[in-house]
Amino acid sequence: MAHRQQVQPLASGSGPGSALDNHEPDQPHCVQKGGVPLKRRLRFTHWAEHLLDLLFPPCCAGCASSGSLLCPACLRAIARLQEQRCARCALPCRGTDCRRCRFSSSSLFALQAVALYEEPLRTCIQYLKYRGITRLAQPLGSMLAACYRRYHLRADLVIAVPLHAERERLRGYNHARLLADVCADELGLPCAHPLLQRVRATAAQAGLSSSERRQNVVGAFQCQPQRSALPLSGSTILLIDDVCTTGATLEACTTALLQRGAGRVQALVLAIPG
Repeated sequence: MAHRQQVQPLASGSGPGSALDNHEPDQPHCVQKGGVPLKRRLRFTHWAEHLLDLLFPPCCAGCASSGSLLCPACLRAIARLQEQRCARCALPCRGTDCRRCRFSSSSLFALQAVALYEEPLRTCIQYLKYRGITRLAQPLGSMLAACYRRYHLRADLVIAVPLHAERERLRGYNHARLLADVCADELGLPCAHPLLQRVRATAAQAGLSSSERRQNVVGAFQCQPQRSALPLSGSTILLIDDVCTTGATLEACTTALLQRGAGRVQALVLAIPG
C-alpha cells in the first residue's frame, strides 16, 4: 500500500531555522522530460493526491489537525501584508519606494511578498524545504499567484531561484521550482527554469551580514539563453523564491539575467522578515 507524507508538528523553537538555500533541466514551455505538459502533469498529480487523501488523510502543517496539509484556519492565520510597502524591497514606506531604494543601485525592478516570515507560514516553508513535504507547494504556490494578481504584476517568463546541482541532488528537488511551477500554472505563464543556473556552490546565508551575503553569491549564478527555446531578450522575468532576507540572492540572479539580455526582473517570494 502506498506510503503517505505525514506532517509532524515542530516543537516551538526547533527545526532547521530560517537558513536560506536556495532534476535535470526541464524542457521549454514547462514541458518535462518525455513531453508531458506541466498543466497536464499537475492535474494528474492533483487527482492522484486526492485519491490518496481518502486513504491516508494528511495533517495540517500549521496545527497538525487532520484533513488537509494546510487547514482553512491556518490559511486565514497567514496574514497578508497590508500596510503600504516599497515596490522594490517590500518594506513598509509612505511612498511608492523607500528612501533606501530611492538611492540604491539595485538592478531588481520590483519585489513583492505574500506575508511576514512568521507562524504558521514559517513552519510550512520549513516543511517544504527540509521535511520533503512537497505537496505544500500547491497551497503555497497558489498564494504566490494570488499575490501576483493583487499587486498587478506583469511578466513574460517565470524562473525559480536555482539550487546548486549537488544541493538539489542531495535534497531531491528544488522547493523554489515547485512553488514556481504551481504559480505559473495558475497564472498561465511559461516557465524558463533552464535559463538560470547556480554554477558555484555557496555557503548558507544564515548568520552572515548583509555585505557577507552579497559577497557570498557574487558570480554564483549564470544565465544560459541557449538552454531554453523561450526568448530572453527584452522579456520581463518573474523570479520565485521562498524567503527574501536581504535580497542578495535575488540581486545576484537579476544581474545574471540582465547581463544576457532580459528586459527587467521582478521577484515574488512567500515571506520577508518581520
